[in-house]
Amino acid sequence: MFNFETLDVWQEAIQFANLVYQLTGDFPSEERFGLTNQMRRAAVSISSNLAEGSSRVSRTDFSRFVEIVTGSLFEIVSQSTIALRRKMITQDDYNRIYATAESRAKRSADCAGHCVRRNSQVSTTNYQPPAHDVEACFDYARTGTLAVRSILPQLTHAPLIARRTAFQTQ
Repeated sequence: MFNFETLDVWQEAIQFANLVYQLTGDFPSEERFGLTNQMRRAAVSISSNLAEGSSRVSRTDFSRFVEIVTGSLFEIVSQSTIALRRKMITQDDYNRIYATAESRAKRSADCAGHCVRRNSQVSTTNYQPPAHDVEACFDYARTGTLAVRSILPQLTHAPLIARRTAFQTQ
């Protein structure tokens, strides 16, 4: 099994692609090479870019692929708006696509923000990062260590200077 297959965000991207394929299956045949194709390609791009990005050693490279994922999500929302106005999908179907895309875009933005911040790492024993924490999974899959950034939010009670000294960014 490849490391990206264990990520919740990749599995959710596959489910989202299935939703898009299901909804575009009822589009008029004249849209087969138009809106149907565009929406399906954008949906497939999401899981593909997560998979390819997870193979990158650099967090910056991985972050770039996550940005592409966000762009594909925005494409689907735009294209879904057109489909709704052309009465190719119902309002309920549009709401499902929109809500799912919005949720995925937020997670992608969070992931991209984490990826560009470079923090020290600490060794852990028998640690399995939460599957929803893409960046922790990214680090753990490559190095077997947990990025300190995953525990920084829990340290808000510590003085700022102590945190900067203990968790100096590279």
